[in-house]
Amino acid sequence: MGILGNDGASADKDKQIADLIKERDDLQGKLDAANKKLSATKPAAATPAKARKIDDGLPVADRASLAALFGAPGQLEVVPSYTGREVTGLGGIAVIGTDFAKTGDQFKFSRPVVFTPDQTVTIDGFALFGSDGKQVAYTALPEPVLIPARQSVGLSDTIAF
Repeated sequence: MGILGNDGASADKDKQIADLIKERDDLQGKLDAANKKLSATKPAAATPAKARKIDDGLPVADRASLAALFGAPGQLEVVPSYTGREVTGLGGIAVIGTDFAKTGDQFKFSRPVVFTPDQTVTIDGFALFGSDGKQVAYTALPEPVLIPARQSVGLSDTIAF
């Protein structure tokens, strides 16, 4: 006796249902195998970036050296810092020399900068790294800036060397 009754039509429906169940089970098996293969090929979890030491006592580079650095080809990096360490939760800002405009006796960063950290962070300055990865300048903020988790804070006018 079939699911829907006693006649031949119900036997056909029972066969269709059985075929669909088999097809579903076959597809589920393929999906499980694909997921297992995918999980076996996932890269290991990335280790958190190690914070670079920032020399917040680095003497201010002379204007001619900075002008030469900003005029040379190559990518630079501006890195937010707190108490002599890079704030890794924000990442560095890749820049080129033309991102800085000479304003008075300083070179001021001319692009908008907005930080939105995953966790609360404090910034008390910015370090400038050359294309060789070495720190070449540091500028302190007038006072530390606290950035709450998941809040956006613009610091465009604060980066000047």
